[in-house]
Amino acid sequence: MTTQPSKPSRPDEETLILAKDLADDVLSSPIITAGERFQMHVHLSPGEPGATFDEPDRRLVRDLLGVLRNFDMRDSDVTMPRLFEIIERVGLKPEWRPALEHVRKTYAARDERPWIQLEDPEARPSDGPTWLRPRKAFDLWAYGELIHHDYDKQLRWEKLGPFAQGFARQMAYEYMELLLTLVALIRRVITWGLEKHLVDP
Repeated sequence: MTTQPSKPSRPDEETLILAKDLADDVLSSPIITAGERFQMHVHLSPGEPGATFDEPDRRLVRDLLGVLRNFDMRDSDVTMPRLFEIIERVGLKPEWRPALEHVRKTYAARDERPWIQLEDPEARPSDGPTWLRPRKAFDLWAYGELIHHDYDKQLRWEKLGPFAQGFARQMAYEYMELLLTLVALIRRVITWGLEKHLVDP
């Protein structure tokens, strides 16, 4: 019987430097520096309900999400929970603990039931209403047509229908904006809050 070699683990200090560099890439995106917004406008005119969207250029959106997703992917070296553990091991200045705890709690609550209530397209009718969560809305939007062209996710997205898709996109926008805020905060913690100086401000 042969055993598979264990996957090498990136060293803590190298991981924090990588996270800071990726955060710099995210925050220097033209979308961020230009202050562009992702917005949905709902139209309730009699006989013509619908929605329109303000989004930056799709190529810029793909570039931004391609880097941003590193902080939220389960198997990423710089996923937020792993960064929290490493920061604790490396050492955090006491005055920066409230900032780290804020990021940790906000990230933990990122997928709570949103104010928008849409039935999950995968829910079985016998289960009763099962609401689409922000992480899944982001997943269907980003991976179904932007970062990847995942056919399974595309079909689930289409199952929502045009009107519900609009609210799912708004949910995905809000999830993305939350991640952007947390990335900016975790960059500050890594740059200024560690007991051991690892990166240049």
